[in-house]
Amino acid sequence: MDCDFQFLAPVGEVYPAFGEALHFHQAGQRAAARAGYLALMDDPALMAVCTHQLAWLAIAEGDFARAAELLPLAIRLHPELPQFYRSLSDLARHLGDTATANRAVKDMACLLFRLGDEINGRAVAQEALALLPGDCGMLGQLAMSFVRQGERPAALAHFMAVIRLFGRIEPRLADLIAALECRLVDLDWVPLPLSGASPETVQGLEEAVSALGHLLREIGYFSEALACYRLLVEIYPELPITHFNLALALLTSGDFIEGWREYQWHWRSGQADLRYLSLPIPSWQGEPLAGCRILVWAEQGYGDVIQFGPLAQSLVRPGVQVVLGVHKPLLRLFKNSKGLWTPSTT
Repeated sequence: MDCDFQFLAPVGEVYPAFGEALHFHQAGQRAAARAGYLALMDDPALMAVCTHQLAWLAIAEGDFARAAELLPLAIRLHPELPQFYRSLSDLARHLGDTATANRAVKDMACLLFRLGDEINGRAVAQEALALLPGDCGMLGQLAMSFVRQGERPAALAHFMAVIRLFGRIEPRLADLIAALECRLVDLDWVPLPLSGASPETVQGLEEAVSALGHLLREIGYFSEALACYRLLVEIYPELPITHFNLALALLTSGDFIEGWREYQWHWRSGQADLRYLSLPIPSWQGEPLAGCRILVWAEQGYGDVIQFGPLAQSLVRPGVQVVLGVHKPLLRLFKNSKGLWTPSTT
């Protein structure tokens, strides 16, 4: 095992004292390097990198147990440095701790993707798959990377691999898999060979099938996307996000009756603005409005309110008072617009 000093060189340029400690470390002057790192441990900006380098000093001296304590600590202090995970993986593999080593490689791939480094993220994800064939998490990460880069056939192949693997332990996926493999033959994708053990749990299944549904909807395969969302509602009937995704797909396809019914699950998602529920008024269920006042509650973002707020005019008729509740910054806009409603702030 060799310490990678190169990625820390820019830190040494910004912090000369750290650069000097690195120089001692590279020159094999471990005592001077240790003294330099320890002297900088009180600086929050350098605590993580100094901890990482102290771990490598421990490795050089054969104190692997100490290094195994320091590297996870460095990651906790600064979880956004990919090289820390490489160091942990190398040490864990040297110690025969394969599980920790493989997990560190997976964490490194996920971090690289999160940082927007698609090229290195893919390379490390492929490395993880070589270590853990058939890992659904890594296949899913690669699929999302291909989606972000517009490589749809590759994305489709990886998503299909994920659901085929999950299909080994979730029988309800069988019909969906068969249908998709039949209907998507005109798309230029090649099924991936599957190897490795079956998944132990269905953790990640919802995310993978939802993402596949999003991709299919994006490329115009609405019925296939609906099949994905409907199956998830069947598997996870109490999970609001599955109903919400189905609702959006139904509304996009023009099925407003079922779409708006499924959309009601949005209120249970934990992300909706539920302040209107505290108002001492019932929700409108479509009954006649003659002689009533109705509040139209704008709980979405500014763009949605500007686009759809004017539709509140469709409720305006003799004997009906319509109050449109909008975000305060939009109040002036709606006050100046034509209509018979009364703008108010939410």
